[in-house]
Amino acid sequence: MANLDGSTTLHIAAIVGNREAATVLIKNDKRLLEITDHKSQTHLDKAYQNMHLDTIDFLFKVGYDIIKDQKRTLRLEDSVIPGLKLGINLLVNAVSAKKYDLAAELVKTFPEFAVENDNVLLAIAKTFQWGWITGKHLYIQMSSQQTPWI
Repeated sequence: MANLDGSTTLHIAAIVGNREAATVLIKNDKRLLEITDHKSQTHLDKAYQNMHLDTIDFLFKVGYDIIKDQKRTLRLEDSVIPGLKLGINLLVNAVSAKKYDLAAELVKTFPEFAVENDNVLLAIAKTFQWGWITGKHLYIQMSSQQTPWI
């Protein structure tokens, strides 16, 4: 069931950042993850537009798990995962909001989000006061610990 603009109950849960409602809705009908509204926007688009990073994290993981369970090839154009532009913006916002688990998961799953343009590096530079690159890792100084991030 959808409203006049084609938004499903999952779209609405994503708009308001209601992860609990999204959990129940997806548990009852996984097909909701595949539905776009009349503007071709997914539940992830709606959650991103309203900056609900925790909800995005949850929806991303659920969509990714479904693709793995179905043994489908992971494609950026898949409606249950973010497209390239949304993925880059999501990664930038995850770094800026210091949601490092989400950022790391996005980079591991979709390395192209981190290298497509300079936006992610700019977010890292703005978020951290200093860091350095050695070999394959970017090290970021957080308090007195050295933490490999990428």
